[in-house]
Amino acid sequence: MELNKLHDCVYLCPAEIDEVSTSFRFGYLYRKLRSPFIRWLGRFSALIGFFWLTEKLEVQRYQLPEIEDGVFDYIFVHDLYILPHVSHFSNSRVIFDAREYYPLEFSDDHEWKNTTGKLAEYICKKHMPRCYKLLTVSPSITRMYEKLVNKKVQFFPSYPRSELLTTSNRKQDEHLKIKFIHHGNAFKNRGLERMLDLMELLGEGYHLDMMLVSSASNTYFNFIKAKAKNLQNVNIISPVHPDQIIEKCSAYDMGLYLMEVNDNQNKYCLPNKYFEFLYAGLPVITSCSEDMFEIAEKFGLGLGFTTETIEFIAQKIKVLKTRDIDAFQQAVAKTIPNWTVSQNVKDNLQELLQE
Repeated sequence: MELNKLHDCVYLCPAEIDEVSTSFRFGYLYRKLRSPFIRWLGRFSALIGFFWLTEKLEVQRYQLPEIEDGVFDYIFVHDLYILPHVSHFSNSRVIFDAREYYPLEFSDDHEWKNTTGKLAEYICKKHMPRCYKLLTVSPSITRMYEKLVNKKVQFFPSYPRSELLTTSNRKQDEHLKIKFIHHGNAFKNRGLERMLDLMELLGEGYHLDMMLVSSASNTYFNFIKAKAKNLQNVNIISPVHPDQIIEKCSAYDMGLYLMEVNDNQNKYCLPNKYFEFLYAGLPVITSCSEDMFEIAEKFGLGLGFTTETIEFIAQKIKVLKTRDIDAFQQAVAKTIPNWTVSQNVKDNLQELLQE
């Protein structure tokens, strides 16, 4: 949207539910179902190191309209497995915006680590150096990609749209010391049950609403719901439209995002939900992520932890006073207006600001 103010932009993505027709859509992206044999062949070829074959099978899953080199001046790619379709272009400038560190996406799963994880590393090494520019979402992932592909990678954090920025609308509840909100997908590798363990330790006076996105068949989501039912200070609430998340969060005291320390990329993440909490005017309490810890410490935007125990985190929360939360909120209000998509573009894509 920021670039569309100055340039003619179109997008290519999967069909959306209840989508309204728009002239900005270039086409639709589809992912084909594969036969059991092709799935087996993809895994086997990765295990024996035939990554050229694994890549071919994986990339063929993605069906998209033909794109000719030079038709677009710039092509932004947000998915690693789409990148091989365009990385060889010389007349269009290809910018890969890596939303995560793909080689560690689900590396806590041993089979995934030795198949898809190795394929992701192969594709990164082969295709990312061909791009005009590389962007990613956290300082830690920036450093890891630079080491992997031996090319400069620029920091492009996941700020929300500026028009969604709001101030805290929290109302002091005389019965509660802190009312927390967490939102996001119910993925097992995030270890969301740590937040339930925390609420059990905090007990009376503290409350958490978890706004989770999941399918009804997600066994981990059902596990979280069952565990939450045993806690009087936790509710699972229905998700809202993405554009309403920030407004919804603004009624709480603090955002909460405690993750599990494991072999995947949790400790390197700087997710969009972190900035959505801040855009709602909320200080945030986080664990595991090195980057969220450093930001909290540098700007005073809440409490950041890395590998500390839930018991230690609970102790630190229990000593927070209203004045501490007020100070965090003041720091958020002072800092966040400078963290915008337009500033991201100015810092990383200055050439595209010229009319």
